[in-house]
Amino acid sequence: MPRVSPPVHQHRTWRHLQRAAVAAHRQLATVTQAQFTALMVPAASIAVWILQQAPQLAQRERLDILIAQCTDFQALDNGRWLQFVPWLLGRPAMQVRFALVGQAMADDVLTPSALEEHLRTHSSAVVRGLAPARLHQGTIQRCLEAAAAEPGDGFSSPDLCIVFSPVFAMSHATLLAEDGLLPLLRQRVPLALFSSSEAEQLVDRYVLDAAGLVPMDAECWPNPWALPLVGSNRTGVHAKMGWAAEFDAAPGTVPDHVQADPGRLADLAEVLASVHEATDPLGADALLSLGEPMRTAPSRDDAADADANGAPAVLLRLPHGVAVDAVNGHLYQLQDDAAFLLDGIPSVPAAALEAFPEDDHLLQRAVWAVSVHRDHVAPYAQPLDEALRSQFSALDESPGN
Repeated sequence: MPRVSPPVHQHRTWRHLQRAAVAAHRQLATVTQAQFTALMVPAASIAVWILQQAPQLAQRERLDILIAQCTDFQALDNGRWLQFVPWLLGRPAMQVRFALVGQAMADDVLTPSALEEHLRTHSSAVVRGLAPARLHQGTIQRCLEAAAAEPGDGFSSPDLCIVFSPVFAMSHATLLAEDGLLPLLRQRVPLALFSSSEAEQLVDRYVLDAAGLVPMDAECWPNPWALPLVGSNRTGVHAKMGWAAEFDAAPGTVPDHVQADPGRLADLAEVLASVHEATDPLGADALLSLGEPMRTAPSRDDAADADANGAPAVLLRLPHGVAVDAVNGHLYQLQDDAAFLLDGIPSVPAAALEAFPEDDHLLQRAVWAVSVHRDHVAPYAQPLDEALRSQFSALDESPGN
């Protein structure tokens, strides 16, 4: 008899997944589709990550899962909605215990009863009979110590650790610490990560690398059960990109103390600030285009604007709509499909052009683009403004306008 695909793979839309869930759990019939989608995103994301990255975990009879840097969104109804992970994996008899750790579950440290009230949803009655997660508003270390001290079979080391939107640029000092993730990484506990955008995932990889922690394979993939953050003041999609941080087992790969390179963090902060100041509609994803090579038609027929074969210049995109010729360093203002030569600005020196990262590392490319703009464009803000006015005046005076 052929094996039926797990529900999280078998169904492709929330409507079909909800229909299957109601058929298997009749109490879910009272939950609206909007509520079902929002409440089931963490569980569905975890299930699809397990099947994608660590399918051996789906064969276990029991799993202990820790969610670090947990927010109230993943902990709603005391994490009872996470008990649908076994069903989503096609293993309804599997036992799953969850520990949720994070100060962001509430604005203040609350008593257990007050925290439960804070996390209660309108659909709480539907999952009242399911096992709650262990909630801890402190560190990972303290949570695991308290769990291990309990009578019976303790929860001293999870089978899987998950972080939704790790944002290591802001949280590296707490997450990449001895009372955070480091002991789990040394034990080779699988680390499941979800980022709200491709740019956020790229930044997280950059920070890990700056801290000397380089995952063996950090490629990300689109999570089919992500949730757009409609009406949110945050750019991106909740759990949009799934990926794994797995490190080599060699001794010393995860040292006793990790500290990210301050210089590289400063470069990263400058890139993020540049993207933010540009108010690009793509938000943080705009950094993916910084340093991007492109061929474009210059606004004037000038031999310096083309290569030896007469082809259009290869321009490298800089912040604030500026680009630089990769060969001669001439600067251009990008406007729609054209590039206007900025006559009044000195060309970028050859040494700066030669520093362009050739390994196609997107964030290294963005760091280079921001540094070139800072050193060779920003100091000429007034001449740049005058050059632009001159270009547009010339266009207005041209025949046909």
